[in-house]
Amino acid sequence: MVKDAFKDSDVNIILFGLRARGDYTKTLDIDIGILPKGRINKKKLILLREKQENSNILHLQSGCG
Repeated sequence: MVKDAFKDSDVNIILFGLRARGDYTKTLDIDIGILPKGRINKKKLILLREKQENSNILHLQSGCG
């Protein structure tokens, strides 16, 4: 979902936390960082949030307004 949302953008998508280390359980969340190499398109973030809200697999937490 995240990869598809930013496929045309110059960003790094980073998996971190317990899932990245490999010592997780199925009930833990997925920690993902989106690091833009320039300005990020806020419209893409909004669309990603909307997809996430309709999904049962991600919880999106963002520091950008």
